[in-house]
Amino acid sequence: MSNVLVRARGKSFQLHVKHRLLDAPIYRTFASQLEAELAGRRALEDLHRGQMAHWLKAPADSQFPTIVAAVRGYLSVCAVPDSTQAVLDTVIAQIG
Repeated sequence: MSNVLVRARGKSFQLHVKHRLLDAPIYRTFASQLEAELAGRRALEDLHRGQMAHWLKAPADSQFPTIVAAVRGYLSVCAVPDSTQAVLDTVIAQIG
C-alpha cells in the first residue's frame, strides 16, 4: 500500500509518505504546496521502481557530526518560520 498526503502547517506544507518499502512513514516539510506535491509524486515513482530517494532515507548517525551540520541539514529539508530561522542563524553564528 502506498499513500501520499500533503497538509498545510502554518506557512509550510507537510508531506506524509507511506509505502511498503519504508520502515515507517516519512514526514518532510516544504515551503509550498506545489513543492510538497511534486516531491511526493517523485517519491512514489521512485518507490514503485524499487528505488529509495536519498531524502527518504533516515540519516546515518555520523551524517551530522556537528551541531552546525545538523542545523544546516535540517534547514535543507524543512521550511521554517522567520523566528526559527533567526534562532538557528544565531546558533550557527555562535557555534561556528
